[in-house]
Amino acid sequence: MEAGLSDQNFQSLAFDLYLQSPVRETNSLWDFFEDTALDSGLTPAQVRKISNPRSKLVNQVQFYEKNDLESRSSEILSELGYAGGVVSLDDLRAREAKRVGLSVNFHVPRPADSLRPVLGCIQFDPLVIDVYEYDTPNAGRSRFTLAHELAHHLLGHGKYLVRESCDESDFVLQRRAIIDGSDIARMEFQANYFASSLLLPRIHFIEDFRRLAHDLGIVDKGYGHLYVDDQLCNVQNYEIVTGHLMGKYGVSRAPGFDLRS
Repeated sequence: MEAGLSDQNFQSLAFDLYLQSPVRETNSLWDFFEDTALDSGLTPAQVRKISNPRSKLVNQVQFYEKNDLESRSSEILSELGYAGGVVSLDDLRAREAKRVGLSVNFHVPRPADSLRPVLGCIQFDPLVIDVYEYDTPNAGRSRFTLAHELAHHLLGHGKYLVRESCDESDFVLQRRAIIDGSDIARMEFQANYFASSLLLPRIHFIEDFRRLAHDLGIVDKGYGHLYVDDQLCNVQNYEIVTGHLMGKYGVSRAPGFDLRS
């Protein structure tokens, strides 16, 4: 946000508007005028007379329950003939290339003027996904980036967006996005959850987890099979189980998440 206000050469992959209201930095013209009105010296009664049409607006982006997103991802995996293990995003990419002309570029140099850790982006007309190079190669992260952008395409977000970018914050499912209600937050949560459902199909994942826990002799003592605290045995169980599943499904942990830190 600060760069958008202070650097005349700054180009955002997400926003076209940067404003400094009397109390905050914002991308919202609505927030800017509301803050300005409240800071104008008008009495509370006068401020209340200022109409805000935003209260009459409704969400444009369709709401999907988590079960809906999982069902849609399951349908796609079934159509691809998925039977377990690493999901072939190459097959999905090839299908969409044939169906709608999708183009995907890998190892694209990260924009030089990007001040945040952008991992990839999608533009909808023409339909192109770019997966950027990383300072430290991470196949699991690349797969999530591609799945995230594919999710935006498969969920029809091109009706609302010209382009969209994915950064490291998208590795964390922000559950508040469902409650906050903004269309952007809604689309990001949908893309995150859909991507996670594609890469970690629930039925297969749970079956593999239970089988692995049984083979390792890990039992649920009332706190779940993986209870993580400072005990070395619990940390080791977590590392072993998640490490095995990461390898089987070709995924990675969220950036910066390390129990030893």
